[in-house]
Amino acid sequence: MTGKFSAGGGAFFLIAAAVLFGAAEFLLLVVIAAGAHELGHYLVLKIRGGRVLGVRLGLTGVTLVYERSQTYAQEIFTAAAGPAASAALAIAMALTARLTRFDPAYRLAGMSLLFCIFNLLPVFPLDGGRILYAATARALNLTAADRVTCISSCAVIFAALCAGAYVLALTRTNFTLLAAAGWLLICYCKNESDSIKF
Repeated sequence: MTGKFSAGGGAFFLIAAAVLFGAAEFLLLVVIAAGAHELGHYLVLKIRGGRVLGVRLGLTGVTLVYERSQTYAQEIFTAAAGPAASAALAIAMALTARLTRFDPAYRLAGMSLLFCIFNLLPVFPLDGGRILYAATARALNLTAADRVTCISSCAVIFAALCAGAYVLALTRTNFTLLAAAGWLLICYCKNESDSIKF
């Protein structure tokens, strides 16, 4: 899939569900926020001469596929670029909304900030997990990086599942946090055998 865009069945399911439940605007905000996030990764990769293989859209989100033949420092910088781009968009949209009173800009600012915070969680394969893995491997070794990332990922996912279950039991309707925790669990289980290649 060199240089190509691919979309799995899960992506079409999410789009259909958003349209069915009248969440088209929400989906558009997610797409813009995700696009800005991945653009941050892309720009850093191109600046350092990295090779981008393509973009994959699936049930677990948007993934920029690139060659991982880079140093630990480069991996940290590349991974951090996504949340940095999300934070920059959040600030820009918040300022725009403040000046223009354009409500969708406020919502996009919130969505971008959510992308920034969520992706910084120390859960593999999120950006925070990749940063933790690369930083630990650089400071110690690959075995330590595997262990630390595994412990961190499992601890965060377990805490999120417990918190999500508590919120759902308390409100009887709000399952957002539980769904996010479930998404994290799916992503981690799907990628637990992956390792960052350097």
